[in-house]
This record gives sequence, C-alpha cells and structure tokens, in this order.
Amino acid sequence: MPLNSCNGKLTATSRGFCPSCGAKRMVEHAALLVDEILPEAPYRQWVLSVPFQLRFLFASKPEVMSKALGIVYRTIATHMVLAAGQTHDTAHTGAITFIQRFGSALNLNVHFHMLFLDGVYVGNKANKLTFKQVNAPTNDQLQTGLHAAVSTQTHERKKLDSICRYIARPAIPEPRLSLTKSGNVRYELKTPYRDGTTHVIFDPLDLDVQRCTNVAGAWMRRSDHGQTGSFSAKAQNQSHALPRGIRTQQRAAGGNHAQPTRQGRQERRRHCHYSRITRR
Repeated sequence: MPLNSCNGKLTATSRGFCPSCGAKRMVEHAALLVDEILPEAPYRQWVLSVPFQLRFLFASKPEVMSKALGIVYRTIATHMVLAAGQTHDTAHTGAITFIQRFGSALNLNVHFHMLFLDGVYVGNKANKLTFKQVNAPTNDQLQTGLHAAVSTQTHERKKLDSICRYIARPAIPEPRLSLTKSGNVRYELKTPYRDGTTHVIFDPLDLDVQRCTNVAGAWMRRSDHGQTGSFSAKAQNQSHALPRGIRTQQRAAGGNHAQPTRQGRQERRRHCHYSRITRR
C-alpha cells in the first residue's frame, strides 16, 4: 500500500496498518475519553515496560498478559488507596489502559500505558463522593521499568487530551516515513542509536514483515485498551460509580439520565464527526 493513500477499507477490516487511519483513531479515542468517560480530576500516566522474555510471552499469549495487567492494576490501585489513608471498602480509583506492542524503532515491545486517577474517590454515609488527591510516587516506590512522571491537574483538560493521544498513538507516525529514490522506505528514529544512527532503511516487504509484529493476532482482543476499576462498565450501576465526562454530565442535566450503552459508545467513536476532530 502506498504510504500516502488509504481507501478506508484496509483498516476497517484489518488491524492498524495505515498511519493516517491510525492517527484518526487516536483522535477519536482521545475525544471519547476526555468528553465522555474521564471526570474532571487530576490524572497520572503510569508506564510499565517488561523484560524481553515477557514481551514475547505477552505477544503470543494474551491470557497471560491479561492476568499480569490485572496484578499491575491492583498493585497501583492499592498504593493509591493506602497513600490516601483509606481502605478498598471506603475508597475507589480507576484507570484507562492502552496496551502498546511497538517501540520507537518499530520493534516488538509490549508495554502498558495506564492513565490513573491521581487519587481516590471517598464515599460518605450519604453516598456522596469526594476526591482526595495523593502525592506523586517517589523513586524508591517505583520499581524497575515503571515510570510515573507525567501528570495533569483538574483544570488541564487540553494536557489530558494530549496524553490520551500519546497513549493511543499508532505504531507508525506518518511524518517520519519517506521514500528513497530507489523505492525503499526511510524511517526516522525517534531517538538515535548509540552509534549515531538516525534513520533506518527498509525494503517495502521487510517493512510489512516488521509491522506485522506490532499488530495483534485475529484471536486476540480487537480493542487495544480497557477501562478498569470504577471506570469499568460493571461499576457504573454500583454505589461507587465515578462521575462521568463533561458531555455525559451535560446530557444527564438535560434529562437523559441513562448511561450510554457499549454499542452506543462504539458508534460515537466510530463515527466521530469530522468537525469535532478538527477542533481538537
């Protein structure tokens, strides 16, 4: 497929080969999260990289990766609750997780980007939720491969949108691709190698083979992200359900108190209006 063309059908039925369509999905994901799901609160991005052996294991066995991700979430959520001086019975947090399978050099690198509430919601006897922010984790609290330096405050919704775009970005950024005179593909590295290499040259077929490692198999989940904790669908009808995004609150204020269905959210994301995308 030419680098600058896409008929719109390739990415609708396959999984993530077109940089242009990947960028469009990135913006749609950010719009869905910021406008519909994430309440006005501070957030922190947690990034977990794993050893090479686990990368290959996670890439081939998604059920193992899912169990590992559950352990990671429960560990961070427990840290949040204890840092707030609460227990799991009195406080709740939530996260959006994107599973990325690629590195900056188009290499196979399965790792997790988790957008956590930077604190917990605490309920009282009147079932009213109050948000309690926690301090940033110290270097001693972070294990090898775990990073949590990027955060946003409640009023920084544009920064939150940028973070959502970053964690939902496609594997291949189109601006870093170009064609050589011989017809090969030149890919600009985000970070130069130690020997000073700034670009990598691929034969078109070799590039396709390289990209295949960054695409989840048909037997895996088609979704590359999930909502965990109090953001999950199971929690929305429970007493500890968190406030929703701005647009969802506006619809509720207008008299439509019904929570959007999963199919409805997918339809809004799939058909996100072009004017809404360009405004972002």
